[in-house]
Amino acid sequence: MPTKPQSNPTNWLPLLLLAALLLLALLIAGSQFGLANDDPALVDSTPGQLALWVADQTTQPERRVESWLVWLTKPTAPGGVLSETAALGRARFILGLLPLAVAGLAGYATWVVWKRPKRGRETAVYLLLAYTLLLFNIPAHSQPAYTLVLVGIIGSLLAAFLAPGHVSPRLGFFVIIATILVGWELYKIVGNATGNVLPLTDFPWKLPHWQTVAEALLQPARRNGPQLLVRILAAASWVTWIEAFMGFVVGSLLGFGLGVLFAHTPLLERGLLPYAVASQTVPIIAIAP
Repeated sequence: MPTKPQSNPTNWLPLLLLAALLLLALLIAGSQFGLANDDPALVDSTPGQLALWVADQTTQPERRVESWLVWLTKPTAPGGVLSETAALGRARFILGLLPLAVAGLAGYATWVVWKRPKRGRETAVYLLLAYTLLLFNIPAHSQPAYTLVLVGIIGSLLAAFLAPGHVSPRLGFFVIIATILVGWELYKIVGNATGNVLPLTDFPWKLPHWQTVAEALLQPARRNGPQLLVRILAAASWVTWIEAFMGFVVGSLLGFGLGVLFAHTPLLERGLLPYAVASQTVPIIAIAP
């Protein structure tokens, strides 16, 4: 007869840790829902800055609007114009909703470790990634939320290490990325606490917070411009990838054609093969935009 899955006694530590992470996410959500419209923690957050840009774009003539986000916002705003107060209210809702989603994931991870321990570590890694996402949205001066996010990431790393089961190499890669991100933030905190004696901590632009990086990418490319910087960078990257792919295809076809030609024409092989080999020894320097 099938037996009901039971929790291993050794799973109590990750279970307690995941329960603590759930409460931690609820505390973060409560702190974000309680932010005032003029609070720098809301205004300087990634959703706050993006919402203010969208509000400004809704006041522009329709012919100047180029973002789908603005087009989606216009029908939901009175008269098609979103005020800054309403925009910050929406940003506050998003800032509170994100940690609530993390809390839900923490609750699910707790249930998985209890009922399906073989998937416990995998679910804990997803929780780690969710906490890491908060790091890109909550500014460093938003206290105590920012500190709680760092504690949540470290706790999620510990839970992923203690939880039963295993993860795929792909998820393991994201664990390494999350570790680097939180290590970056902790290094910056230690540097500031010790009078910036650590390398790269003397100026903020040398070692910026990850939320600052995310906020910069979601700023307009020019002041009050219709396009975000991330959109322009994505378009430029797409052109670079297309050109690289076309160069790879042309080079592959040319190499295949020369190979067939050399195989059927020994005279050309003896005459051109040395030049083909020599061309591979020339260093290639590429400068990407």
